[in-house]
Amino acid sequence: MIRILITKHEKQYRGFCVSGHAGFAESGSDIVCAAVSALSIHTVNGIEAYTQTAVEYTSEDGLLTVNFPGELTAEAQVLMDAYVSSLKQTIQQYGRQYIHLEIREV
Repeated sequence: MIRILITKHEKQYRGFCVSGHAGFAESGSDIVCAAVSALSIHTVNGIEAYTQTAVEYTSEDGLLTVNFPGELTAEAQVLMDAYVSSLKQTIQQYGRQYIHLEIREV
């Protein structure tokens, strides 16, 4: 199962962590893993390329940790909202047995 934890403080995103593997199909053929990976990396790349928001992240097999050490711009906030919306749509399409999404106030 892929576990995604998104942290917020007073409605401002602080970061997110994506860990695990979906188990929808064999490694290399798992479209659920591919979808979550693409959405996650796309979001980080978009925030880095198109906003003035600082992003710190580490990535290794089965784990992506992203931290926003400062304030998010309005554009970065929109990109994160779109990320959450896309994750929810992916969960609706493939099921909660493959992806667990938690949004936590910190």
